[in-house]
Amino acid sequence: FEKEYIRKDGTRLPVSITCWQVEKRKGKPPKYCTFVRDISERKQAEEKIKESEERYRTMIENSNDWIWTLDTQGNFTFINHQAEIISGAKSNNHKGKSFAPFIHQDDLEIVNEAFQRTISGEQQHYTVRVYGKRGEMFFLSVNTAPIYERGKIVGTVSFGTDITEHIQLEEERSKAAKLESIGVLAGGIAHDFNNILTAILGNISLAKMSLEDSKKVLEILTEAEKASLNAKDLTHQLLTFSKGGEPAV
Repeated sequence: FEKEYIRKDGTRLPVSITCWQVEKRKGKPPKYCTFVRDISERKQAEEKIKESEERYRTMIENSNDWIWTLDTQGNFTFINHQAEIISGAKSNNHKGKSFAPFIHQDDLEIVNEAFQRTISGEQQHYTVRVYGKRGEMFFLSVNTAPIYERGKIVGTVSFGTDITEHIQLEEERSKAAKLESIGVLAGGIAHDFNNILTAILGNISLAKMSLEDSKKVLEILTEAEKASLNAKDLTHQLLTFSKGGEPAV
């Protein structure tokens, strides 16, 4: 058993005491041998380990990253506080349960492949979509590594950084670039089309002046002129759009 003694200077001395019987005679009290060993160094080492574990536990629980561990079957063994807040999962409630329900169906194959590679000894990096507690979607950039005990892989540890805002920003930039390209194209088409319509309208006007006595032809040319004017208005809207404005409908 273990015990602490107080030295003369008031400091504590942790010891390990081993006691065994060495002699027992009838009618006489038994004799014992007692071995007292100073375990100060061992206790100091244990205290340092405890402090280190507490420090890392605090870092993990207060990290902005999602951190979780899985066993070799892909079941949760730990979920940190940040992952609990966003996903709604509780570490105690989800121990022994699969990670699959939290993963977007289209990403399950990627995650399963990364998991299999990790428990084979390879570190992995991938991007995955996961569900929040209200069903909302998050994008995580995940780094995964194997967990070893006595040289044997017993599970995986994963660190997931939320990159949802970054992904959304990239999508908005992509949309803006596409709209800009469409605008350039629309501007080019409108410019060329406008030149053609100008020539058509000019020729119609000349034809109308030359055929004032022909009522039927004049009506046809007038209708053609109206259609051309409508087309000219459309090209004006295309030009407005190409310059970043909103075309009128």
